[in-house]
Amino acid sequence: MRSMTRRQFTGGVLATAMLGAAASGVRAQSWPSKPIQIVVPFPPGGSSDAIGRQLAPHLAASLNGNVVIDNRPGAGTLIATQHVANAAPDGHVLLLVDVPFSVNPTVVKSARYDPVRDFVPVAMIGAAAQCLYASPARFSSLADFVAAARANPGRVSVANAGNGTTTHLMTVMMQGGLDINLLPVQYKGSAPALADTAAGHADAAFSTLASAAPLVSAGKLKVLGVTSAERLPALPDVPTFVEMGAREMVVEHWWGVVAPAGTPPDVVARVNRAIAAAVRQPDVLDRFKALGVEARAGSADAFGQTIARYVERWAQVAKQYGIEAN
Repeated sequence: MRSMTRRQFTGGVLATAMLGAAASGVRAQSWPSKPIQIVVPFPPGGSSDAIGRQLAPHLAASLNGNVVIDNRPGAGTLIATQHVANAAPDGHVLLLVDVPFSVNPTVVKSARYDPVRDFVPVAMIGAAAQCLYASPARFSSLADFVAAARANPGRVSVANAGNGTTTHLMTVMMQGGLDINLLPVQYKGSAPALADTAAGHADAAFSTLASAAPLVSAGKLKVLGVTSAERLPALPDVPTFVEMGAREMVVEHWWGVVAPAGTPPDVVARVNRAIAAAVRQPDVLDRFKALGVEARAGSADAFGQTIARYVERWAQVAKQYGIEAN
């Protein structure tokens, strides 16, 4: 009797597993049933927007559906992030995230989300160093910028993408590492911050080359310093902040895709495979190279580990410098 019960139990488990696998397969085949929205937390023209739009056609082809970029800037990425957190977990609304996604819950009181609990990682897309930019007419070098900041405490402005964002934290870290006092100025994303810096309304700005490339190519912005551990091969004449004495300013900026918690694993796996295929395409690689972005697709779990590491690191930075956004 016991043996029969075990056989019946085992058979039931196997049947349930087979039904679950079959249901998963059906769901994967029927998805997507409507356009896939990739929500970008910044205005058009920034690095996240450029990366999302470069990938969208390839993802659409791989996933056999329409892929739409939905720009929702504001509140230091919170508007877009909370919109996706509250979306149906069916894989039709995804969020293109970068480092602020892991920063905000620590430094922004109104950030009502947990990057680990409320989302599932889908895939990393790529990574790049942060750079400090200025108009060539304003500063000729990082040493020139530092000298001006020391001669004018609290008067040299540095534009950032919003209070509590990575670019804001980089400014605070630079102040501490180089013993200078700066004036942080908030914008609703990297694109307007860089545009005002190029126009001379702000003295400098942090961002990635992905955001600033057009202005750099046009000669309207100059790269003063990079946050890599060593000088970049593409910018051999640009010093690192480590060289200037700010040893903790080795920061990598990454981009990736997450989905609302509860999104089916089979859907996550399909999008992960589509992203991995997209970042291998020659046109994407060429565009990424021009933007200073290294393609870096991997498993969803690996991306989740990266997010968790950055949550921990930026929490330590915020605590060290007493950063708390409104």
